[in-house]
Amino acid sequence: MRITLLTIGSQGDVRPYVALGKALQASGHVVTIGTHREFEALICGQGLRFYPVKGNPREVLSSSGGQQVLQSGGNILRFLAAFKAAAVDAMRGGFDDCLAASQDAEVLIYSFFVMGIGIQIGEKLGIPSLQAYLQPYTPSRMMPNFMLPAFSLGPWLNQLSHQAAQQLFWQTFRDVVEEWRRKSLKLPPLPLLGPFRELHSARYPVFNGFSRHLVPPPSDWPAWVHTTGFWFLDEADWQPPAELTQFLDAGPAPVYIGFGSMNAEDPEAVTQLVLGALADTGQRGVLMTGWGGLGQADLPDSVHLLEQAPHDWLFPRMAALVHHGGAGTTAAGLRAGVPTVCVPHFGDQPFWGQRVMMAGAGPRPIPRPRLSRPGLADAITQAVTSPYLRAQAAELGTKIRAEDGLGQAVSLFNRLYGT
Repeated sequence: MRITLLTIGSQGDVRPYVALGKALQASGHVVTIGTHREFEALICGQGLRFYPVKGNPREVLSSSGGQQVLQSGGNILRFLAAFKAAAVDAMRGGFDDCLAASQDAEVLIYSFFVMGIGIQIGEKLGIPSLQAYLQPYTPSRMMPNFMLPAFSLGPWLNQLSHQAAQQLFWQTFRDVVEEWRRKSLKLPPLPLLGPFRELHSARYPVFNGFSRHLVPPPSDWPAWVHTTGFWFLDEADWQPPAELTQFLDAGPAPVYIGFGSMNAEDPEAVTQLVLGALADTGQRGVLMTGWGGLGQADLPDSVHLLEQAPHDWLFPRMAALVHHGGAGTTAAGLRAGVPTVCVPHFGDQPFWGQRVMMAGAGPRPIPRPRLSRPGLADAITQAVTSPYLRAQAAELGTKIRAEDGLGQAVSLFNRLYGT
């Protein structure tokens, strides 16, 4: 079966879908992934087909508009306004690329950030659509929308939060989407309140690529919503550079610190803050430069700088992890069974930081605007020395490693689509 998988965003938004595509192709399907040019080598290196989608997430986050996105924190209104301003030009061209990538598909799979157009591409082409999410998007009376605080607001307000979040997203981007629907798809306008009623009534399957041990499926989720477990793309053949192995062998396990695709407005200041916190705790550290450029300073012998290393290799060798709380990085850290300190910047990151804390696998998250040297030092100390956090993280890691998220997803797909 020919499958097109559409996703946009940073490494953490793309990598799990490459893992899913690889697993589906291994079961006999032909998979094309439509996403940004930056990930072409990653996708083709896994033997998958690639179709370029306009937009460069690194450039978007580096722009002044991208900095507004990063500074939006847990404010959903500020996030949406900043995201639209930063990415609207890329969106217009990217929509047409997603349509072109799907022309030969028999089944369309799309991520959360492509959901608004994915359902419409399926409608235009007359092919089945499958929602594949890294976040718990399906409405529930048991928990609020993931863009809001992680604690329950009560059944009525929880349900209302999902409807409100859907409308905030839809009404923010409605003009851009409707213009594209009219010009490119030649389809009549969608209802004023968007495609959500159709999504529910049509019972399009949903695959949740996260662990039920971290987000237990609410009892009111419908039967077509499936929580499979995380989708990991491991690099078993990766060999570490000699400098890294020498550093790891030279002392106790270090603390990993990296903020992935989160571009810091002042990376030098963030680096000095991180180095100060490590010095105050007496911990060794591994700094991952990421897109934010951490580590562009003179480093002490107790800190090693890395440009990249697979999380599946690196994280189990760490004493604790400090990162932005992206879905993919959070999953990799929890699987490693190592306590996690989340420093969420925006979007779903505050949700994952709260979930880590609620699972007992890390201390209270530190929102990026409140990041300080004493606060980070205290969180690192808790993560490294707390018997409770270490035991909980290890137990959760054991449970996640026992899951087979990709196997579950492939089995469900083949059962649903008769292959």
